[in-house]
Amino acid sequence: MNTIEETNIKRLQDAIASLEIARQLLYHQLSAMYPYEFGVSYQEALPVCQIKAYNLVEPVIEITFEGMLPLYFEHGDRKDHQREKYRLLTKEYYISAVSQAVKRQNVQTRFKEKVIIIIAHVFADITLRDLDNRNRKYLIDAVKLSQLIKDDEWKNVSLMDCGYASKDAKNYVQIYITAEKAKLDLIKKVDENNT
Repeated sequence: MNTIEETNIKRLQDAIASLEIARQLLYHQLSAMYPYEFGVSYQEALPVCQIKAYNLVEPVIEITFEGMLPLYFEHGDRKDHQREKYRLLTKEYYISAVSQAVKRQNVQTRFKEKVIIIIAHVFADITLRDLDNRNRKYLIDAVKLSQLIKDDEWKNVSLMDCGYASKDAKNYVQIYITAEKAKLDLIKKVDENNT
């Protein structure tokens, strides 16, 4: 890759980061405008993620986010304040959204044993996309910090990414969590839901 191509790539990545920062700041402002409930400001991370718990062979937690996961950018130089702000806002959003959804829906399911986490990326169209360019770190951190799983180290978690074309022309991401011993049943369910 030559210098011009590298410069253009950096500019496009910076533009994406700027758009994501603007989107997140607008959502923060919108959530601040919601009315007070029970004397407490209702500041929900927006867009709100959906969560549900149910049983398959083992308990399953399913979390759904609108849109696509943000792109993965190298951390690079800490002097790059725009990318650092993008990273921090993204991290804050996913952790807040999952924690608030767990509380809002009063999800009681917690996994103490090894789990499988399946991340289903559902795309509105069949444009070529690489799943490894999507930043899933903060999703997994959010699941851990919400205490849905014990920890996210290799001894406790297996990960799987799947991509699907949307049936309803919408982009969204679904995170499925269940006990490792039930992974084949969960993989089958995820495929049935999305094909």
